[in-house]
Amino acid sequence: MSRLRRLLVPILALTALTALPAVGVAVISDSAGVSPPSVLSDLLTSYTGINGLNNANMFAGQALVLTTPPNIKPSFTSATVTNRMSILYATDPSVRDILAGSSQMPGLPWLFRQEPSNSGPGARLGVDNSQRMTKLNGASLAKMTSSQMFDALWKGVNRSCVTPAGINTCPAHLVAVDEIGAAFGRVEGDQGVNVPGYRLKSAMETLAQIQSPWGGSYASRIHFYLAPGVSTAIAAGKGPAHNLGADGKVHWPDYSSVIDAFTTAGGVWLEMYHYPTRGSARTPFTSTEWRTVPTAVAAFMAERGIEYPLQSLHFVMTETAGNDLVSSGQCLAERVAGDSKEHANRVGASATAIDFPACGPRVNVCISSRASNERHSEMSMRGVTPSMNNVIRGAANQIIPVDSGIQEFPVQQASPSGMACQWQRAQTGDVNLRILMNGPAAFRATGTEAIVFGQLFRQFFIVA
Repeated sequence: MSRLRRLLVPILALTALTALPAVGVAVISDSAGVSPPSVLSDLLTSYTGINGLNNANMFAGQALVLTTPPNIKPSFTSATVTNRMSILYATDPSVRDILAGSSQMPGLPWLFRQEPSNSGPGARLGVDNSQRMTKLNGASLAKMTSSQMFDALWKGVNRSCVTPAGINTCPAHLVAVDEIGAAFGRVEGDQGVNVPGYRLKSAMETLAQIQSPWGGSYASRIHFYLAPGVSTAIAAGKGPAHNLGADGKVHWPDYSSVIDAFTTAGGVWLEMYHYPTRGSARTPFTSTEWRTVPTAVAAFMAERGIEYPLQSLHFVMTETAGNDLVSSGQCLAERVAGDSKEHANRVGASATAIDFPACGPRVNVCISSRASNERHSEMSMRGVTPSMNNVIRGAANQIIPVDSGIQEFPVQQASPSGMACQWQRAQTGDVNLRILMNGPAAFRATGTEAIVFGQLFRQFFIVA
């Protein structure tokens, strides 16, 4: 029996479990005198996805992903996603590096280029270069009245962006606001229309009532990049508006109206890096920020009445310098500290440490059979609110691990890379893993970082 056939046995069992559409399965036999190729190679060169389900092209429904290094044992995870979407916010050379001649990525219905870009040969997405979306400047939007915001967003969705040569550079009729920063928050003394976030909320409410010719409402075709200063403030803040410090005084702006504006949006993209000043080098979110910020933002969205916040959240990854991965000793100590039966069942005795070249110098990091076994790290956050706990539990309920009976084989490790580090952190905990399944964005990734993003993207989503 071939390696792939042995691998498909538990996947076929999963089909009944997750109500995936029934399909025929061709028996794969080994050719005489020919050694079967590696399992990972089989998966990544499948034009129809696992079990013929065309998993790579699935942008809504029950989908499988393959968790990324540093796993030694191949681990599959299944969850229901809606409106899966990824964005390549990069130059043509970087996009070519990300695509790397992939047979599937250019045709994925959920992969887009963020304009402006040339979208030249080797960097085009969609039929007739159709997967291109426009953007609006967030700082400019914050200065507008509510009616002006409505007009700018409405025109952004309608925009065709036709060049003098007659080329339409925005045919997807999607618009991203880059970015939602501190200007949209309410500071003490401001009320109502004086708050940009309030005006944005009003504009989005109106846009949500207008159906677009390309599907959904106008509001559903609008996406927002959320600045790190906003998301980290929400995570740090206390009180109903997440703007109070431990002393009970206001320390940050109130972003309640901004969160309300996201209720009908197509997606909210968390920028998972810092940039202290405009033009300065981007630095990575720490491991602690990765564990806490996405959960806190999702919890705030839930508190503001967004019923399923994890369905609309995405990560934005970029090339960064630096590394603060915990040592193997510290990571293993955290596992021992989680001395519960549930913890032991989820992590198992196979947890160990390997020499993994992530983020520059070689460092030891913990591995287990499934990256999302790190859920205990989420639960160890100080000051976990009921909303945060609900988000964590909700994510855990959505994810179905598929580990039993899968053959072990070595997974090729990524090159030393800050991007590899971000992918690893994006699988720390069920909340992050669930968000990652919605599809990440690559922002200004160049050279090796672009190559690594593409490699990990294809492996995770099982794309050829």
